[in-house]
Amino acid sequence: MSVPTPNSTSLVTSQLALLKQLEWRVRHAVENVLSGEYRSAFRGRGMEFDQVVKYTFGDDIRDIDWNVTARL
Repeated sequence: MSVPTPNSTSLVTSQLALLKQLEWRVRHAVENVLSGEYRSAFRGRGMEFDQVVKYTFGDDIRDIDWNVTARL
């Protein structure tokens, strides 16, 4: 194994910077293309904010959306 020279180290550093830029561009493009166009791995009931009602005794606590409840 050879010892890296200062010149080769800067080359690797610049290649890593380019790779990170490429990764960001690809990730951003994929997120935009796929947004809303795929089935989620998380199953559950979807509902709109205006469909949310306050908890009443007897409701199943598994149905509570805690993030939405915090906004009420």
